[in-house]
Amino acid sequence: MNTEIIATTTVKLSIAQTDVLTPYINEGDKEPSFDGEVYIHKDNKKNKIGIKRVSVQVKGKACANQIKDEISYPVSLIDLNNYLYNGGVVFFVVYVADNGSRTKIYYNTLTPVKLRMLIKQAGQQDSLSV
Repeated sequence: MNTEIIATTTVKLSIAQTDVLTPYINEGDKEPSFDGEVYIHKDNKKNKIGIKRVSVQVKGKACANQIKDEISYPVSLIDLNNYLYNGGVVFFVVYVADNGSRTKIYYNTLTPVKLRMLIKQAGQQDSLSV
């Protein structure tokens, strides 16, 4: 089971169901800190006029049928700083259960304000649960 492909596909399918969002999320990439972007269009015509981009990071986690209401996930301080320097990120974690047949998407919008607080909270730690 390729958890990363299942996770990115799950997020892309969810975003693709909206009228004004378009996912550009890579699978199996080795780009540091980011997996792609989501384009926000001003209307359902999805043309180039007035589009905005939001960076995204997608993590997949295999679990044994333990789909929860809330989770935390460790994020490295280096990644948190990279997210801050680039204006923030939407951080997705997808729990994959039952050999890929069941998934649940969790996300956190890590805005610059939130990132500064998390980085300060991390202190000398190498990572922080978000």
